[in-house]
Amino acid sequence: MDDDQINKISPEAIGTAGKLDISSCSQSKKDRLYAKARDAFASQTGTSAYYPLIQPYLGGAPVKDLEHLAGSNIAMDIDTFTSLKPNELQNLSVQNVKNLLGVNLPDLKRAENHPSVTNWIQRHYQSELDSVLGIGLHGGMSEPVSVAIASSGTSAT
Repeated sequence: MDDDQINKISPEAIGTAGKLDISSCSQSKKDRLYAKARDAFASQTGTSAYYPLIQPYLGGAPVKDLEHLAGSNIAMDIDTFTSLKPNELQNLSVQNVKNLLGVNLPDLKRAENHPSVTNWIQRHYQSELDSVLGIGLHGGMSEPVSVAIASSGTSAT
């Protein structure tokens, strides 16, 4: 589809389209389709029906919408997670990722070599990855080390 075709799609048409595969679309098209889907399914927000409806379009979701979903007790599959908009995925907290994946959290360990997951891991402290997720991810940041220099009270002569 070209941009004009996407612009002509009504939210109602998205609502009746069924599950679409937009994985091969450019990021800008995913963003526009997500916005249309969010409008189409707005009346379902907060219900158990919302996630299955919006899931095919999440590759265009902004981080604030993903954070909102994290509070909705969903169980995002790892394929959907790794298809999230890369710069938005990078801004998710460790707790948000745990909440998004739910029972599928162990799949994150199997996907730790996926570029988006590797980059996300590297943005978080290893201790937080271990304590919050507890699935054995590796590659997080080391804790900052504070160096205290004590005065010995002696002077050099």
